[in-house]
Amino acid sequence: MSNYKIKTEAIILKRRDMSEKSQVVFFLSPTLGRGEFVVHGSKKLTGRFMGKLEPFNHVNLFLTKGSSLDILEQIDLIEGFPLIREDLRRLCSAIYMSDLIYKRVEAGEENRELFSLFKAGLLLLEKGTELGVVSRFFDIRFLSMMGYKPEMKKCVSCGKGEGPGGLNLSRGGVNLKSGEGNSGGGHSGSGVNLKTGVGGFDYSRGGILCYGCYNSLKNKEYVRQFSPGTLKTLEFLLKSPFALVERLKPSPDTMEELNLLLKEYYLYRMPGSAPDDNCYQTIIG
Repeated sequence: MSNYKIKTEAIILKRRDMSEKSQVVFFLSPTLGRGEFVVHGSKKLTGRFMGKLEPFNHVNLFLTKGSSLDILEQIDLIEGFPLIREDLRRLCSAIYMSDLIYKRVEAGEENRELFSLFKAGLLLLEKGTELGVVSRFFDIRFLSMMGYKPEMKKCVSCGKGEGPGGLNLSRGGVNLKSGEGNSGGGHSGSGVNLKTGVGGFDYSRGGILCYGCYNSLKNKEYVRQFSPGTLKTLEFLLKSPFALVERLKPSPDTMEELNLLLKEYYLYRMPGSAPDDNCYQTIIG
């Protein structure tokens, strides 16, 4: 088969040694999905590849077909995200996102949406957005892309939806840096807003429960009570454009509940995908 060349935008995920003089580099591309290529002589990190193969670099790749893996011929750096590398906690958050993609995404499948999400997460980290917000924003969008988008508009048990006499999360509000809204979070009190009728979250069905269904299922291991503010913040992260996510400033109590909700949702829906304990504590600590 004749050689061919591919040009693609990509973000570097990770590298590993292939031989004494070669490395395999894993990447995410909007058109090629998760992929890999070999770089000969890359361990010295000299010449035209110097500094361009670092994880999280946003690059343009020029590849030639090899016998088993594509071979890197040229790489152009678009963005290196230097501020992420200067902060251990931000670096840990970037590693966390990269690792989820590497472990859970099938290779060779076009995925423009995931590429945009990963790039947005890195941009938010580079801009100094609150770490917990970035990580939980990535979590809920990633889970949704994997087929586990939570139902936030109606009770997943009885089907009661929004509208007169139905569910309403709006009273919980969200807290942006401009001072809009309120956090609505916290562990104080019952955590159940009888006016909205929202009682909690069901991990097995993947969504909110009305108060009546929560009350009948609250002893189940897959059901947990969360404040309306936490659930509203989850909905905000799921739906809002990146520019608004950057402004989000949840209360500490809301952030604590959100961390718990998404960590347990990962464990229930995607076993083995929940954050590594040490890295997770670094991100939220």
